[in-house]
Amino acid sequence: MANAISKRVAEYIAQYPPFNVLSHSDLERISESIEIQYKEPKEYLFLEHGKPLPHFFMVRQGSVRIFHEKKEDVLVDICDEGDIFGTRPLLAEETYQASARTQEECLLYAIPIALIKDIWGENAKFAHFFKMGYASDKPMSRDQLRALSASHKDNETFSLPVMSETMNLDAQKEVLTCPPNLIISEAAKLMSAKKVDFILISEKGLPLGIVTDKDLREKVATGLFPITNSISEIMSSPVICASSGLAVAEYMIEMINRRVHHICITSDGTPDSQVIGLISDHDLLLEQGFNAATLIKEMRKVSQISVLLGLRNKADILLQKYIDQAVSMDYILKMMSAINNVMLCKILENNLLQLGSPPCKFAWLSLGSHGREEQLLRTDQDHAFIFADGANPQENETRRTWFHQLTQQVSRDLERFGYSYDIAGIGAQNPDWCLSASEWKEKFSRWIRQPEPDNILLSNIFFDFRVTFGDTSLGEQLRNHLHQEISRTNTYLSHLAKNALTNPVPLSFFRNFVVESSGEHKDTFDLKLRVLMPLIDAARVFSLHHQLDAYTNTAERFRRIAALEPHHHELFMDLSEAMIKLLEFRTSQGLKYKNSGRYILISDLTKIERSVLRNIFGLINDLQKILKLRFHTHVIAG
Repeated sequence: MANAISKRVAEYIAQYPPFNVLSHSDLERISESIEIQYKEPKEYLFLEHGKPLPHFFMVRQGSVRIFHEKKEDVLVDICDEGDIFGTRPLLAEETYQASARTQEECLLYAIPIALIKDIWGENAKFAHFFKMGYASDKPMSRDQLRALSASHKDNETFSLPVMSETMNLDAQKEVLTCPPNLIISEAAKLMSAKKVDFILISEKGLPLGIVTDKDLREKVATGLFPITNSISEIMSSPVICASSGLAVAEYMIEMINRRVHHICITSDGTPDSQVIGLISDHDLLLEQGFNAATLIKEMRKVSQISVLLGLRNKADILLQKYIDQAVSMDYILKMMSAINNVMLCKILENNLLQLGSPPCKFAWLSLGSHGREEQLLRTDQDHAFIFADGANPQENETRRTWFHQLTQQVSRDLERFGYSYDIAGIGAQNPDWCLSASEWKEKFSRWIRQPEPDNILLSNIFFDFRVTFGDTSLGEQLRNHLHQEISRTNTYLSHLAKNALTNPVPLSFFRNFVVESSGEHKDTFDLKLRVLMPLIDAARVFSLHHQLDAYTNTAERFRRIAALEPHHHELFMDLSEAMIKLLEFRTSQGLKYKNSGRYILISDLTKIERSVLRNIFGLINDLQKILKLRFHTHVIAG
């Protein structure tokens, strides 16, 4: 009977950190030494400033309140099933820093401290967990949670393999170079002799330009330039440069964004310093095999929508691979954004080929998560359309009619790709959101000058716009108009900030997360409404306040705000990391259940992930306090 109980105890504790890293024999040693205690409601387990016990506790059933005893009890934490507490004696022979009292009937495991110290002497990962201060008499600090969530990815292991995209890549040291006055025929002979497809043009060790086989084919073989001309006349310049020792991912992103196949490595990463070597896209492909760069390259080549769809489906496989191998979420966001951008551009290009030349300049505006470069999963469509003003209203209508054909076809293609129509009708295919530049400016002005609830809602959707195809100057002009209008008002940002406070964080629940009580998503936690939107909305307010144009990603916005507000630097950096963690939660759930990941099952989260999520609630609470004070939301009626 005793052996059966011990076995059940071992099976239970093995589900939770840090016991999940222990060997079977260590689990048996602990389970055989554990004392099972039954406690009545409101029974004290230890007192603040009390003498340390020879054991700490793990909750098997029930919940325990950790608090400071003052004139009024100050709640520190609530421990429920699987939580450990009272570990102070493990770390120092000092009195307890808080009191512990049962909230209801409890079944507790009293775990001997002496035995645990013996085991952690043999298991560094196990010891590290306790030394981080996890589940002590007070909650973990933000720094501890950051470190813990980063190093303890799941219940299987505390360290995961890292993909080669996060590893450093050395440049080719022997780069073929020539002076700018060398004639083309001689440069071509050098390339042929060395059996390379490019030559770097340099002077005094500084990179001036690059010539590839493609340049020779398109510029010389076609007769545009004679072979007796100097090589500098056909070189591509300036050369894209970078520093040495960067991660594969960073070189990959730079090549994709610049649409180049080679990056010159120089002493300080600029063309004004000595050449060290060179990295080509071929080097990256050899390093990576199947990766985002090869996928994007293939997507840019295709002309058939059906082939493009197949490649976009492969992106989800790649995304799952990245998530499984704990690749940096910052990198995943950039790469998936690049993939989605290429997909959209190819769809637009394909439809423009069918419709012919557009009547004027235009731009496709991505909104929502795509606009913020946070769209990892295939959610609903959020986009709009802007075109240059005609000479009169009649010409505007003619242009709108032409572009309406384009936007309808593109929206149909996006639905085919798995992006459903927005239920509220937000989309470029809707004539209400396919407008001339002056009409958009008029709308933005009205929303800002009349901050009614509906207009605030529209502001939250459309003010995160980003030009993903077409004439970027139309977007820049609209962005400048937006900032000018906001600067002319005294209370608009206060209205926007007050709206950002409409979803208070659920600080009051510790044991159970507030879940949907009915409907399709019954018993799930709405991650978007309860946690993501308070962060996204607040970041938008601060971004508009600081006029941050280039920082559309919420995590990047918080990082930039941290630099601008040093007195709140730590909080904003923590919020940036919180946003990354939440996107990871949502993406993992979405991939697992093949949906948007908005509604998550709390049971799917590990104990540490739930602790991290609770900690994020506290961060959002601090953020919302700053919002209230900074933007004087108390003066706004309603």
